[in-house]
Amino acid sequence: MKISNTCKLTSALVLTALALLNTPVLASDTDDVDGFQTVSFLWYIGGTQNYFGCEVPATELGTTQASCHKHLLLDLKRDRIIGTAVDATADLFPAGDDALYATGTTTFQLTAGRFAGSTLQLRGTGTIQPVVVGNPHFEWKSQAIASAQTPISHIAGIFAEPGENMVLDGTGAFEGATGTFALFGGLDVTSNPDAGSFNCIFKIDLKIPRRNLRTIEAESQLSQ
Repeated sequence: MKISNTCKLTSALVLTALALLNTPVLASDTDDVDGFQTVSFLWYIGGTQNYFGCEVPATELGTTQASCHKHLLLDLKRDRIIGTAVDATADLFPAGDDALYATGTTTFQLTAGRFAGSTLQLRGTGTIQPVVVGNPHFEWKSQAIASAQTPISHIAGIFAEPGENMVLDGTGAFEGATGTFALFGGLDVTSNPDAGSFNCIFKIDLKIPRRNLRTIEAESQLSQ
């Protein structure tokens, strides 16, 4: 997934994020098909966080150790904190003169909203490339989380291959789910060797077993 022009990717990141925010079907369900229901999410993780080592399910290269950072998880459509996310990077290797390929594994732990108590683990392979023009900064405007303006030294992107299932694991509502995601990220990974600043948008499309949704709906009614 090599992209030769980082300027174009930066513009695409901004335009795509704006388009996603104006898509009316996000975080909503479509009709039940063959016992599954299609659900879409638009989630964000951001801020400056320290790196730490963590274990991930083995990558295609057999790697189980990754560089990780943990964030609050924001539902962009509702501007609401719905849990936490641990983002892990492994198998970095050069792609061209200054870009890197990387395998990203993100584990979402939901603690609020319809899917509270569920976990979702996604994986994809993408690129990380330096910004080559200007001195861009980014600040997400949110009522739910405190944010600060951060520089962007690199652009990250992950996109699905046709027919790919990018769900590694899921519990609760996401047990047995399949689907894809796209990641659009503006990062500062040069200012501090022990921490990074992240602004990452996840567009996630899942097929969830309908029985899972019935179960969580029943449990929600019992707890009321």
